[in-house]
Amino acid sequence: MFNPEYYSIVCIPYSGLLQIVCMFNPEYYSIVCIPYSRLLQIVCMFNPEYYSIVCIPYSGLLQIVCMFNPEYYSIVCIPYSRLLQIVCMFNPEYYSIVCIPYSGLLQIVCMFNPEYYSIVCIPYSGLLQIVCMFNPEYYSIVCIPYSGLLQIVCMFNPEYYSIVCIIFSNFSRIMANLYAMSRIYLFLCLLLPCLTHAQDTPIVMHLWPNGAPGYENRKNEPEIAKDYYVKNIHNPSITVYLPPKGKATGAAVVICPGGGFRLLVYNSEGVNPAKYLNDLGITAIILKYRLFREDSTYSLEKEVRQDAYRAMRLVRSHAKDWGIDTARVGMWGFSAGGEVVTQVAYAPGYGDQKAKDTVDRLNGKPDFQILVYPGPLGIPLSVPKDAPKAFLVVANNDACCSAPIVTLLSAYRDARVPVEAHIFANGDHAFNMGYKTDLLSLKAWPSLLTNWMIDSHIIPAQGSKQMQ
Repeated sequence: MFNPEYYSIVCIPYSGLLQIVCMFNPEYYSIVCIPYSRLLQIVCMFNPEYYSIVCIPYSGLLQIVCMFNPEYYSIVCIPYSRLLQIVCMFNPEYYSIVCIPYSGLLQIVCMFNPEYYSIVCIPYSGLLQIVCMFNPEYYSIVCIPYSGLLQIVCMFNPEYYSIVCIIFSNFSRIMANLYAMSRIYLFLCLLLPCLTHAQDTPIVMHLWPNGAPGYENRKNEPEIAKDYYVKNIHNPSITVYLPPKGKATGAAVVICPGGGFRLLVYNSEGVNPAKYLNDLGITAIILKYRLFREDSTYSLEKEVRQDAYRAMRLVRSHAKDWGIDTARVGMWGFSAGGEVVTQVAYAPGYGDQKAKDTVDRLNGKPDFQILVYPGPLGIPLSVPKDAPKAFLVVANNDACCSAPIVTLLSAYRDARVPVEAHIFANGDHAFNMGYKTDLLSLKAWPSLLTNWMIDSHIIPAQGSKQMQ
């Protein structure tokens, strides 16, 4: 049973005369298990309307095939002939569980394959039983044979968002046979989409250990964060979201949220893009830069540019720690954040080889840039031949920021530098990742970005063996 107080799965012995119906209780976000008569069997379906698992009795004459329906994000259960047995595999192409019949002469070992983010099922000898453990290092379920003399306790570990299984002895048998094991396996399958996207706590790092140069006395001034925004930034920092190790591609992107230099639209233009990038195996770094319109002490061309260069160099300095390819580090700017990107995108970006701080010796220029409705400041009329390849997005009716995209597109075309631009008919300003709009074209724009990054060889194609 899932214990919501401790976020753990508690396994206890129960009389063989009773079987258990488990239902997800949406009020308490817990799984509730109650006994039911052996004479009834249960069909369990995921109810997308209430985000719950609904279990109902059905005739024992029928058996059930359960498949995950990606169209409705639900588990569909249908009767099938008793003469067939079922192999269930996770299909990464459609993010669904596929069930197919197989000969009853074989039994199945199911293992999560981290290379392809799929569950692989293979036949094995009935002489062995299986221990399945979730490996938090690779975000995978590992299954190995074990002696029937040992049993397993499974608990949800909230620190790593994983299910931890440990071997113990001298306890009433929880997994007495492969049928019981398959129930646990099915439960793990239901949890798997959440587990594969789970993140450890992001890494927060100030750009300078002792505060921004010349403003060290302001490093302890607290930021103001409320609802969707962050402001009052005087000790600029980066927040690093690492992708699952088994999914990491080596690419990295520094994200600059917008907000007109008065605040940062941190969730919609920082955290949401970071999660999108992590799903593609890209390390995401959100930059909290100084806001010159909130505090006139700062300027775009000096302090904000300084923050952008330092963020790029700091990321490259941690390439080994974070598994980053220093030749695939880009920048992504929304609105005013796009103006931050322009401060470093077109200059050489060479570091100071004589600098005492080794971070300042590194290259600060992005290898590619993503500009989403960028403001006009810093948009050049021409770009150099070594300008970073660019992906540009804007709505045509954006009074502020459609013109800068057209100007930049023309400059890239004149310089014959790779560029892709998408100008949507409607959408105005600040449509973010398209998650809240009713416009289908805007909802789909992140998929265009994914395709561009694959076509530009920033990341490998999804499912490619290059994804390690």
